[in-house]
Amino acid sequence: LDIVLLVENILSDNNLTSLQQRKIQDELDKLRQIPEGTIVRVHERYGRDRDCQPNEVELVFDNASFCIDENETNLELNNNQLTGEIPVEIGNLTNLTTLDLSNNQLTGEIPSWIGNLMNLERLKLHYNQLTGEIPPEIGNLTNLYLLWSNDNQLTGPIPTTIGNMISLERLSVMRNQLTGPVPPEIGSLNFCSGCLKLYNNNLCCLPQEI
Repeated sequence: LDIVLLVENILSDNNLTSLQQRKIQDELDKLRQIPEGTIVRVHERYGRDRDCQPNEVELVFDNASFCIDENETNLELNNNQLTGEIPVEIGNLTNLTTLDLSNNQLTGEIPSWIGNLMNLERLKLHYNQLTGEIPPEIGNLTNLYLLWSNDNQLTGPIPTTIGNMISLERLSVMRNQLTGPVPPEIGSLNFCSGCLKLYNNNLCCLPQEI
C-alpha cells in the first residue's frame, strides 16, 4: 500500500517516542493485511476501535468495533470486511434513516429488532452471508423506501407484512434461497419501474397484482 510507505517515511523524519512509533506501526501492520484493491470506507465521524463516550453507542463486530453517536441518522459501514452478526446495539440508534452494512462478510439472521428502527428510509444488507428468514417485523418500517438484501443466503418466504411498508419503492431480494408464493400484499406497493427484483430464488405463484 503506497499510503503505508508514505506514513513510514514521515515517521522516520519525526522525533516520536518508541511507544508512539510502536502504536503507529501496529496500525500500519493492520493496513498491510488488507488485500490490494479493497475499498475500505469508514466515515470520519465514526470512532473505530477506541473507548466510547457516554453519548455514544458501541457496535462490536468480530473484527472491529465502532463508537456511534446515539443521535446518528446515517450509519454507513459498507465495504469494510466486517465479520460476525449484526450488533444488537444498532437497535438503540432509533434516529437512523440510513443503515448500510452491505459488502461485508456478516453472518447470522436479520434481527427482529430491525422493526424498531421506525425512521429508516434506506436499508442495505446486500452482499453478505446472512441466513434465516426475513423477519415479519420488517413490516413496521413504514418509512422505508429502499430495501436491498440480495446476494445473501436468506431462506423461507417473503413475509406478508411487507404489504404494510407503504413507502417501499425499491426491493431487491434476488440471489437468495427464498421459497414459497410471492405474497399478494406486495402488489399493493408502488414500485418504480424495474425496482422489484425477486429472481434467482425458489419463489412461486407470482400474484396477478404485480
